[in-house]
Amino acid sequence: MKTKISRALNKYIVFLLSVIGFSLVCNQCAAQYGVPIQIQYKMNQYKMKGVVKSEKDSVIKNIRVIIRGDTIYTDTNGCFKYIYKSMSGGTVHLNFTDIDGKKNGNYLPKDTTVFIKPEQELNTDVILKKKD
Repeated sequence: MKTKISRALNKYIVFLLSVIGFSLVCNQCAAQYGVPIQIQYKMNQYKMKGVVKSEKDSVIKNIRVIIRGDTIYTDTNGCFKYIYKSMSGGTVHLNFTDIDGKKNGNYLPKDTTVFIKPEQELNTDVILKKKD
């Protein structure tokens, strides 16, 4: 008699646990600690370009441009171009510095902040002032 009761009780417990288990799977419960999940983020491409000129409207070559911690230099036409990928756009800080000194004309450094949108090319022309 006891074995019939214990078998029936075991079947009942197994049934309850399986119902609870299936209900958790069907309700898509929140991820639990230790359960790997895959999250996909969209990386947007951002393009920036521009020309660095003097107050007299002549292009300045070899100006160091620091964008987002990366360093690039203007070419012989005073142009710079920077492309990067990120999840968010927003404001970007740019720093322009004449590292050649008198060889290049001896210009003052300039800091600027711009707002950039995803998948859009931002054209930033900069005018540097000469040191006195």
